[in-house]
Amino acid sequence: MNDLILKGMIKAKAFLKKEDGWGIAEILALIVGIVVVVVIMAPAIKSFSNVILTAMTDWWGNVQIDLFGG
Repeated sequence: MNDLILKGMIKAKAFLKKEDGWGIAEILALIVGIVVVVVIMAPAIKSFSNVILTAMTDWWGNVQIDLFGG
């Protein structure tokens, strides 16, 4: 089991040190990109979900009135 962990650690270190891409710089850029997308998209998704929920609530109110004569 320890050999498997050691081999994995060696492969991970070699992966991060490669010169042909997917080194530390690429991984950091990916992390920064994800953080930026989350910071920008989270408020937009919240606003979008509020619009959808409001529209669905209004629609359901209209359905209740039409069906049950509320």
